[in-house]
Amino acid sequence: MCRIIANVCMDCLLVDITKTDAKLNDEVIIMDIAQNSAKWEKTSPYEIL
Repeated sequence: MCRIIANVCMDCLLVDITKTDAKLNDEVIIMDIAQNSAKWEKTSPYEIL
């Protein structure tokens, strides 16, 4: 799982992908991150996004 490294603002999200094989134009899945974070924070995934 990648780490969110800045505040989520409107439609922007900054994630540290340096320890992955991700390349320019790769598809990413954000909802899994939101669902896991929501569980940890005991809130809704929509609040995380």
